[in-house]
Amino acid sequence: MRTSDEKKDWVDRALSSGRYDNSFVALSRKQAKSSHNVNNVITDINSYSSSKVGIKQAHTQYVSDTINQFKNPILVTLTTRYDSSTNKVKSLYDNLIKQTSHQVYGRAYKRYKKMLGNIGYIEGADSNIHIHAVFDKPEHVGLTEFRTMIASHWQSHAGHIDFKVLTGTEKDNDAVANYMTKVRSKEGFDTMQDALVIY
Repeated sequence: MRTSDEKKDWVDRALSSGRYDNSFVALSRKQAKSSHNVNNVITDINSYSSSKVGIKQAHTQYVSDTINQFKNPILVTLTTRYDSSTNKVKSLYDNLIKQTSHQVYGRAYKRYKKMLGNIGYIEGADSNIHIHAVFDKPEHVGLTEFRTMIASHWQSHAGHIDFKVLTGTEKDNDAVANYMTKVRSKEGFDTMQDALVIY
């Protein structure tokens, strides 16, 4: 049995490890100041990976790592004109990625299934369904051409599209990853994984 001071020391070491998101660390440190909360904080730390906060953090890290591998990341927001199901929106997204990949990679797409680098999340499972995604613009395609290619396909099949060219800095990419994986907009999904779209 550990003493209260030993438990607080364990909590401090665990929270200083860098494995937890900042808001979780701040809240846990605040709660652990009171000795009667320490056991609850230890329980929260031990179950972090299966908690909403832990799962969100894992998704955020995954998105950030993915975007950091992209050479020319572009944030896109894809909306639909009609009330569509999440399955319909996923299908529209898949078609967009396949069509764009075919246009930019030609034979490499046909022969080797080379795909456009992409990652995104659906938001608004119950209403106002839209997707926040990041595409990796290929080097050999100009920005205007790439935007036109994507916009013409999405607008003719689904709805509206907004673009934002990212700076590619780790700080910018982390902010985008955090925005894309915000939990409150995923409440209509059983799990965060259900909101992920990547092809």
